[in-house]
Amino acid sequence: AAPADRQPPAPGPARAATAQGLAAALVARSAAGARPAVDQDRTRVQRPGAPGQPRPLPVEEAARLVARGSGEA
Repeated sequence: AAPADRQPPAPGPARAATAQGLAAALVARSAAGARPAVDQDRTRVQRPGAPGQPRPLPVEEAARLVARGSGEA
């Protein structure tokens, strides 16, 4: 059983705000020139941190962007 202090994501507006925040974070990353770690031809996955590849977004930075996008920060 799941711990009592962990609640599932709230349905409705809270979930929509989180989805909006995630979308905003992805748009912000795209605008900053970050590319997914997958080649254009989709035949091989590049390791994050390989030469010429953007560094993966840290979890803390992603959480901050999501919180800002959803109006929680």
